[in-house]
Amino acid sequence: MSPWRWTAAIAAVSLTLLVVPATPSQADTASGEATIIVTFDKTQSNPEQAAKSAIEKAGGEVTDVQQLGPKIAAVTVADASTSEAKQIENNAKDQSGIKAAETPGKIYPTSTNDTYYSYLWNVNSASGSTYGVDAEDAWGTSTGDGAVIGILDTGITSNSDLNSHVIPGYDFIGNDTNPTDEGPQSATDWHGTHVAGIAAAIANNSTGVFGVAPNAAIEPVRVMGASGGTDIELIAGIRWAAGLTGSGASTTNAHPADVLNLSLGGAVTDGCPTGVQTAINEAVAAGTAIVVAAGNGDSAGNGIALTNTYPANCENVIRVVATTYEGTLASYSNYGTSPLPATVAAPGGSGSSGSDATDWILSTWPSNVYVGMVGTSMAAPHVAGVIALLRSGDNRLSVSQLTSILTESAPPLSTSCATSVCGAGIANAKNAVTELPAPTVSSAGISGTAKVGRSLSATYSSSTSTSHITYQWLRAGTAISGSTAKTYTATTADLNQPVSVQVIATLGSRTATKTSSTVKVAAGTFTKSASPKATGTYRVGHRLSASKGTWSPTPTSYSYRWLRDGKSIKSATHTTYKLTKSDRRHKISVRVTVKRTGYSTTSGTSSTHRIA
Repeated sequence: MSPWRWTAAIAAVSLTLLVVPATPSQADTASGEATIIVTFDKTQSNPEQAAKSAIEKAGGEVTDVQQLGPKIAAVTVADASTSEAKQIENNAKDQSGIKAAETPGKIYPTSTNDTYYSYLWNVNSASGSTYGVDAEDAWGTSTGDGAVIGILDTGITSNSDLNSHVIPGYDFIGNDTNPTDEGPQSATDWHGTHVAGIAAAIANNSTGVFGVAPNAAIEPVRVMGASGGTDIELIAGIRWAAGLTGSGASTTNAHPADVLNLSLGGAVTDGCPTGVQTAINEAVAAGTAIVVAAGNGDSAGNGIALTNTYPANCENVIRVVATTYEGTLASYSNYGTSPLPATVAAPGGSGSSGSDATDWILSTWPSNVYVGMVGTSMAAPHVAGVIALLRSGDNRLSVSQLTSILTESAPPLSTSCATSVCGAGIANAKNAVTELPAPTVSSAGISGTAKVGRSLSATYSSSTSTSHITYQWLRAGTAISGSTAKTYTATTADLNQPVSVQVIATLGSRTATKTSSTVKVAAGTFTKSASPKATGTYRVGHRLSASKGTWSPTPTSYSYRWLRDGKSIKSATHTTYKLTKSDRRHKISVRVTVKRTGYSTTSGTSSTHRIA
């Protein structure tokens, strides 16, 4: 049984930060054209003329006016320096009827606050990222929340861009529950950490990088060590990650993966090994998509047909070839053929010079270090991330449907390339999520006891993950202000009222809503954690005192009744009671009755004491 040959990286380099130009000086500039946006208090019948008159009155030489709305116009002023334009603005503001006069600000594409945002051409939405996967623009619809990406690789290491989203995995090299990458032992150590970051590194945490599906869960499954792995670990890892039993692991997988990323491969001359193909078929039948790197070519680094590289040559997998920053097929990338076509392409970098960030795919490394690597190993997790976005948005999608959306939404490479060779195009997250079907909420209900002070919880069945669900609690059909959590505690205002909950699924601009049936809220019940007590000297002539006990919620009123042998003592309704001759040789106790609006009146009785 042959060990796998890495399809991982052609090379890896530590990132050298570029010098960022300083912000331009705000000093006064030479005279030239300036634009001032004029906003009026009220609608104007001719905003252009009104704005022109206002700026001319303010001392400006108007050369052009553009209406922006019934109350707004942009006025271009000739021969005005920065300070002169500012003075014109101030003069215009002083005029009656003008709400504002201001220089237009400059806007730029939005970006995350991740440290190396500008290097992430492969995933961000910056203007230069023509051939990346455009992940950021997909996040308005889905961020991957609720989806699980199984990373079958060398394991994982600690990085603050990953740690909080890593869920329990498994180590099939050591056969234990600790899938930590044990490097450094070979040139490909930390490979699994790098791959995981591309798929799902956390966004907007002021740290490092971000991945395609930044809110997806990362499930590390270690199937390779210092010398790679064998089909044994691969088969077991595929089956365990897909939630199938009988993989030989000591634990079952509590979180079956939505998609598996296999940035790995081995050489073979007679097709996909039967055992591997069987495991793949079983995983796909269970609903888990499998993304596989096409492989990184021959010993000279030149791409070859993926026919003799497995699991890229297996059936029922999504075969991913690598593309460069320019949108061309990377020279090192294996490619598809008519009998075994590539499914889709994704950024893998070129590695051509090693000096430009666009030659590499930057991602996570141990101890909060970030490193650039290239290869089809880097391309595959982009696709796994897109599938996680889709599964988060709609859990009904089959592997076949996921693959169709992936390929149908992929724009072409920059140069002509046959579909069989390069796949349908370069995976595009933004395009893919726009093809998601509208969300559904097939059922909505309420669990819990419908009483004042008790917690009720919304139950539902929906096509989308929890992150896309919101709630609105209703009293007699009217929204209860501020009650938009999954749980709701009934209040006194709900007593004898019908309460229901509205479950709303939102996916991009589309929503689906379902309202539960109502439950009638009954009076609440007190919980007693300490019973009332009667304390003092239990002899005739002595006075006993009553303690009221401990109740939840806190009662608003207490009343007392002293008892002799369980029967009421006439007029003994105070917190203290003086024992009389009539009490001798009888048992005395005290009953405390508690009340609160919205709650059933309840009593508690102390233990009895015989009077001497």
